[in-house]
Amino acid sequence: MNAETARERIRARSDVKAFISLTDESGEGTIVGVSYVVEVRGTINTGGAIILPSDVSQEDAPVVTAMRACGCLIVGKTNLHEFAFGVTSVNQHYAAVG
Repeated sequence: MNAETARERIRARSDVKAFISLTDESGEGTIVGVSYVVEVRGTINTGGAIILPSDVSQEDAPVVTAMRACGCLIVGKTNLHEFAFGVTSVNQHYAAVG
């Protein structure tokens, strides 16, 4: 599967609220979504909260660098409980997952 096909599928199921944002990466590879608490170059990282600055990340977290080195394509940032402080994935700012 390519990245655009993956994003089309994500958009088609936007009712699930699994992703907060999508990237514009292209190509072929293993498709992955990264938690909204992990830095991904070119994306905003708020940890699922609205109180953190909405600056664009300038570099990838080490785990993302390692995934890219293995051929992964990051298609988006996934929703989560605010600051990952919970197990329900209910997020009052970005909607509940599910």
